Amino acid sequence: MTFLATAVLLLRGGEPLGPTLSLLGNYLFGFEVSWPGAAVGALEAGVIGFGVGFVMAKLINVLLRFYETSICRQLPLTEVLDPSHTPEG
Repeated sequence: MTFLATAVLLLRGGEPLGPTLSLLGNYLFGFEVSWPGAAVGALEAGVIGFGVGFVMAKLINVLLRFYETSICRQLPLTEVLDPSHTPEG
């Protein structure tokens, strides 16, 4: 998306050339409103997006594993304490 937004500004031309979009340079090092800057910004935004998504997925997996473990620990206790539970056989 960063590349597309920069490319549209570059193809439209005119002055000033994307003063608002150039503020992304504060977050994406090496980004500027130019063709090389668009490529650097797109690559960097992709890497950052992948990293944030990876960390979020790992965090969700850890939380779900913790929840699953707590349920599995409570299950035998529930079977023992539940008066309506009848053993099979």
